[in-house]
Amino acid sequence: MSLKNIELLGILNSAVVKEFEMIPRTTKEVQLIIDSNGGITRHCRSVLSAIHQLKSYHVVTSALVIGKAHSAAFIILQACDVRRATSGADLMFHPPSILRLGKVGESLLVDERIPNHELHLKFLNELSGRTGLPTIILHEWANQERYFSADEALKYHFIDEIVNRSRYQK
Repeated sequence: MSLKNIELLGILNSAVVKEFEMIPRTTKEVQLIIDSNGGITRHCRSVLSAIHQLKSYHVVTSALVIGKAHSAAFIILQACDVRRATSGADLMFHPPSILRLGKVGESLLVDERIPNHELHLKFLNELSGRTGLPTIILHEWANQERYFSADEALKYHFIDEIVNRSRYQK
């Protein structure tokens, strides 16, 4: 098998993680199709680990954003060797969140951002190295949950190329 396509459509979930974990070593390239608001941090970490493992086997990882690459999907996009987006795509990143269970009578989920989380700071440093943008600017943008059009993403080196979607339609 030379090419494996994986779709990250909707919320990142354990099925996507399993697809990454089941890729044979004989695969030469993995292409990830992204249209996602992100997902749970542990799933993101699992996919990132799988991508790094694939790279150790010299598997090329590429990603194509056909809609959204927000939150965890943005982080996964940045881990890929080749990052592409269609012209209508938009991207966004923010500090990781902790979801806590509330007490009886309270909200079940409370979203709490952690801007100085160790993994987030590591990600911002890696992103700075890849894009050439100062970490302080990336930190500020993350805290704002700033959105980027495909043109802005290309300008800031979050993607490598804007492509015509018709090339990738099934």
